[in-house]
Amino acid sequence: MQGFEVMIRVVDRIDPRVILLGFFSTALWIGTASTGLSTAAWAGSLTVVSWGVRRSLPDRLRLPHHWLWWMLGMALLTFLLHMVFSGSGAEPFFRVGPVTLYSQGAVLGFRMAMRLWAFVCLSITALSCLSPGRLTAGVTRMLMPLRFLGFPVASLYYFVFFLLRMFPTLMDESQVIRLAQRSRGIRFNGSIVKRSRASAAVAVPVLAAGLRRSDRLAMSLAARGFDARRIPLAVGAMRFAALDWAVAGVLLLGWGGWVAARLI
Repeated sequence: MQGFEVMIRVVDRIDPRVILLGFFSTALWIGTASTGLSTAAWAGSLTVVSWGVRRSLPDRLRLPHHWLWWMLGMALLTFLLHMVFSGSGAEPFFRVGPVTLYSQGAVLGFRMAMRLWAFVCLSITALSCLSPGRLTAGVTRMLMPLRFLGFPVASLYYFVFFLLRMFPTLMDESQVIRLAQRSRGIRFNGSIVKRSRASAAVAVPVLAAGLRRSDRLAMSLAARGFDARRIPLAVGAMRFAALDWAVAGVLLLGWGGWVAARLI
């Protein structure tokens, strides 16, 4: 895992705008992959990278394992739906009663399932390598030209920053409220209807706690003379270094290869 730790330390020194450009570029390259083999190659490589990053970053954003099983189930469902309902004009290769499977649908389903899984692994990697502060600062810096059109870029930064910072607090609050409600006799197991009704006993107090925390935060910021229209220092001081230009050059070479592959 030392190789992933070294990679993460290097990523921490890269400007978040370059990382975001790399994320969107990779997403476009995955979305335009024309063959199932190339899409599977993207999915396999990103699976290894996301697994290594998640194992090397225990203190960063780590999605629970059951989320990954849900995503894997969605990819399998995508494959089955395309295999059953796509390629109806081709010759079927398997038929059981009213269910008919087509080879063309299987190929398309495999490609779409691998594409979906690659997007999931890419998103996990990007969210794991970028802290909420760096992510918000990078997006805000990329939107800075919109200030001349009257877009409240600074307000957007503070809104997203405080929202991301409060999310872990609200998650801890929901765990405390869930334990308190369970001690009062509310059970969160059983059928979907029962669990939905029990979840309302947690959602309402969590919402009320979030409103109280946001109100106290707004009052404390107003008492200190906080101005939401001022560009944050973390955004205004962002500059490209030599490493950022090197990574941007690699992305430019990737774009050149992508354009050449599309033209050939």
